[in-house]
Amino acid sequence: MKAVVSLEGKTYTRIPTLVQNSYGYDVYFYIKNEDDSAVDLSNIETATLDIKDIDTSTVKTIGLTVSDAANGELTWTVSDTDLADTGVYEAEINLINATTGLAYRVKLGLFLIVEEIS
Repeated sequence: MKAVVSLEGKTYTRIPTLVQNSYGYDVYFYIKNEDDSAVDLSNIETATLDIKDIDTSTVKTIGLTVSDAANGELTWTVSDTDLADTGVYEAEINLINATTGLAYRVKLGLFLIVEEIS
């Protein structure tokens, strides 16, 4: 499985650089098979985004919403605490299937949270 990331109408293969303390917007993830077909998320009971600070190894787990199961769409509504600290982060989506209990991980690679310019 792989993911395509969409933010403000632009598509990325990983999470783009985000600004510290920005919030109130949605980031969309489209989970796909290697042939680019959508993964059906109908049986997913838990979807999370784990972001790990590369310097401290601290992991933050953020809940995702299955917003369009048939099309493999997940939504991250960025909250006021999600982007509190600047740095380099490694990201991964974790999915748990309610029927089988199997867990799936989709690696998203590295991304930056940068300081806002005043």
